[in-house]
Amino acid sequence: MKQIALDIETVANQPDYFKSGKKNDLISIALVNIDNTNEVFYATVRPPIEYQGGGWYKNHGMTWETQKDEKTLDQIWPEILDFMEDSHIYAHNAFGFDMKVLIESAEHYGLELPECTWIDTKHEWMIRGKNRSESSLENLSRSFGFYDSGHHNALVDTKMLVKLIHEMRELNFFKDGTKMVEMKNVIYKTYSKTSDKAMKSYVEFTGMDFLLEE
Repeated sequence: MKQIALDIETVANQPDYFKSGKKNDLISIALVNIDNTNEVFYATVRPPIEYQGGGWYKNHGMTWETQKDEKTLDQIWPEILDFMEDSHIYAHNAFGFDMKVLIESAEHYGLELPECTWIDTKHEWMIRGKNRSESSLENLSRSFGFYDSGHHNALVDTKMLVKLIHEMRELNFFKDGTKMVEMKNVIYKTYSKTSDKAMKSYVEFTGMDFLLEE
């Protein structure tokens, strides 16, 4: 099974976006094969027309004007689907952000979702009690010495994530006990109430209560 690193950027212009905002606003996605970094997919897209206004998240540098002539997600989806299918997908904050954005953005266009399994590198870092307050991709990349000033570009962030994953492998992460979430379980919300204190702590940290829904 392929091991794929993923990063997504979004419009993020809604009040209280990261806690409760609608997440159908994907505007950039990057995918890199962790074990063959020459295998790369990167694209930016035009979001749904509802995001034509201003107030976009500033750090990625994209606006409606930069994106209005790009393809929409449904037009590039076959390539994304092919890349992600039957893979382990690693994202830094997968459970709190990337997974939900990908699902809601695909559902906006009625797209088939890939059969894949998600692994959250931020979650794996936090449950081992390693520098919880420094668990962002930026802080960890700085700690390991491979921070790229192009941070918040999806492809730059995915390449940093690949390097972080290799560091985590060296530290014996991703062994027994790694939290792995199948896409089909997220789609149908078949999560059971968990007694995993680390997961509950993570849900509180991210505000993503859907992880604990029946």
